Amino acid sequence: MLAVLHLGAVRQGYTGFAYGC
Repeated sequence: MLAVLHLGAVRQGYTGFAYGC
């Protein structure tokens, strides 16, 4: 699930960590 959130964050332009945490 973290991977999905990370990919979604990257596509939006976020770092991924901020979106995951």
